Amino acid sequence: MTLKPLLRIAGFLFVITSVVLSCKSDKKSSLDEALNIRIAKDAPSINPILYPNLLGREIYTYLFLPLADIDEKDLLLRPILIEKIPDIEVDKDGKYRLTIKLRQDAVWSDGKEITAEDILFTVKVIKHKLSPADQYRALLEPLSDAIINPSSNKELTFVFNEYLLNLKESILSMEILPKHIMDAQGLSDNLTLTQIMDEASEKDSTFVQLGNLLNEPRWNRDLSVSSGPYKLTKFEENAETILEKVKPYWGEKYPEDMLKSNAEKIIITVIPDEIAALSELSVGNIDVISDLSSQAFTTFSDTAKSSPNYAIHKGRLPRYYMLYLNHKSPILSDVNVRKALRCLTDVDAFITNFENGDATKMTSFVPTYMPGYNKNLKLDNCAIDQAKSILSQNGWQDSNANTIVDKNIGGKVTELSLQFFTSGPLSQKIGIILKDACQKAGIQLELVQKDFPLVMKENLSIGKYDIVPGVGSTDILMENPYDWYHTDNIGTSNLSNYSNPQADTLIDVIRSSKDNSGLKNSFEKLQQVIYDDVAILYLYSPSQRIIVRDKWTPTYTLKRPGYKANLFSPNEKAK
Repeated sequence: MTLKPLLRIAGFLFVITSVVLSCKSDKKSSLDEALNIRIAKDAPSINPILYPNLLGREIYTYLFLPLADIDEKDLLLRPILIEKIPDIEVDKDGKYRLTIKLRQDAVWSDGKEITAEDILFTVKVIKHKLSPADQYRALLEPLSDAIINPSSNKELTFVFNEYLLNLKESILSMEILPKHIMDAQGLSDNLTLTQIMDEASEKDSTFVQLGNLLNEPRWNRDLSVSSGPYKLTKFEENAETILEKVKPYWGEKYPEDMLKSNAEKIIITVIPDEIAALSELSVGNIDVISDLSSQAFTTFSDTAKSSPNYAIHKGRLPRYYMLYLNHKSPILSDVNVRKALRCLTDVDAFITNFENGDATKMTSFVPTYMPGYNKNLKLDNCAIDQAKSILSQNGWQDSNANTIVDKNIGGKVTELSLQFFTSGPLSQKIGIILKDACQKAGIQLELVQKDFPLVMKENLSIGKYDIVPGVGSTDILMENPYDWYHTDNIGTSNLSNYSNPQADTLIDVIRSSKDNSGLKNSFEKLQQVIYDDVAILYLYSPSQRIIVRDKWTPTYTLKRPGYKANLFSPNEKAK
């Protein structure tokens, strides 16, 4: 692919932007008290537990609070729903206990108390094997019990069978769901947490009923209360989501960022097309745009230099693009095929073509700018010729002269033909470039267009795929690799079905290590093992590009989406 089509798009954008920058908004200040944010597409869900997703996080952050939050300034926990950060204690049986106490004045937006029953319900939701909370289930694997203090419905003790990396941070960062809304009939009261975790209960009618309840699609959005400073007041599919300030709000007297609110409303508008979105920004109908392409951001920024009406921000987010490779595939189970694919994946070209060179190349599951990255990784430098050599040396030859290499696998001649699912413009562009490179190496790559939610349901989650582009994200703390790379989680959070005994051993050491030097050593070794295995094809971490109208003074963050909308304050100088 050449750059000419992209430059033509950028040129067209320049014309549009030049025009709209001089336009005046004809919308009245009915929206003056609202912060208007553009998103490119609807979040599939704003339920933080049942359907956690990166787009949804941009909304549910202001609706559903965790027990505590990690302060990115010093990486320490700060209390949010709880009064203070407790210490982990070890009991006489060798189990680990963490006792939390909710703030006495913490209430849902409908005035109902936030209690330990809500926490216990949330844990039951996660532990229930029929619920769609797969990602959290692996995270809470060591949790064996959650005990409410019989003398106080504001106190609860978590019990863990073993100590794991970031144990306290993981459990306290969990958002809490409203039991009185999601389980109004008290169905979960008929099952203890122990029963829910017991395989013998899986055929119990109450267990099945609760599972069916948790799988109802309404829980994607039908959550009429919040614990955060805003509540959901409107959702119109593919159009608009409105969050309004909770008044009075119990948390406004506390100093933590998550409990603050400035704008009276946060209006989130779906505008898929960047040119249309920037036009709306220029005439004053949109205040914030993020996740812009490099071309759109650069062109708008250059054009806006003569205008003081915008805050232009470019920062980093701990997220990255990657390609899932299915290790259960008869072809991709061969590490040499995976290595050949890495040689054919020209990440530098992707960064040049799609990000104007403005991105960080990924070689590990940890971005180079995050804690824990192994700076001494031994990397392969290869291209198409090396890919062909790897395949040839490992028995892949074009035996029938049809330009596709083949090999006898399990007594059957198998051609090196793979499917590559695309779900959006970027994945399609990456697929086109990779397909061309694969063809030169004798690999047939079929591009299949399919919406990602369907790919997730019908392919990724059941291991029925070859290659799927995805977006990964990491915590601002040292990443816990257990969910994605341990054999235990094949069929759940380990979507690439990756398994290596050496990696498992290192992950087990990392998860339970209390010694920082030993932890660092194992973490670096694991990154090398995963790189050598080509567990996943890492691509790059794009910069986060944000444009804000000067009507607002923005607050930026390393966490997604790169800004804290609830902290945006009106800019008096711009009025």
